Amino acid sequence: RKGIGFKSVFKITDTPTIHSGPWHFQFDANLKSDSVGDLKGLGFIVPKWVLPSTKFFPNWTTEIALPFKTDLGSDEKTALRRDLEKLDGALLLNLTTLRSVELEDSTLDPERPVRRSLARHDIVTMAGDVPWRIVEI
Repeated sequence: RKGIGFKSVFKITDTPTIHSGPWHFQFDANLKSDSVGDLKGLGFIVPKWVLPSTKFFPNWTTEIALPFKTDLGSDEKTALRRDLEKLDGALLLNLTTLRSVELEDSTLDPERPVRRSLARHDIVTMAGDVPWRIVEI
């Protein structure tokens, strides 16, 4: 069985951009092909290369930008903002290679964005030699 995975980001954005290591690319759900026309209608959204200089945070290893669709309603944005505020450190417990998550929403007020940071520390051993994964929220 497969889950909805990365395709679910297209509910809120048409142009997710990913920077990870040497890879810098963007998907454009509205991209059209000269030979085929609307690729989205065929179920295809193909990546296109972008410049590394388009990163917002140049020192980060991986950055994923999900700009809201222009037609995304205020109720949907409010629900997403509420979910962002409730994000729990348990998210990192089973994502063993993920060290931290930094989320920022500046759509309401660019001067005062809503930020949420989660950081995972190395596994430590407590009394009784039980391994614990420490998550900072």
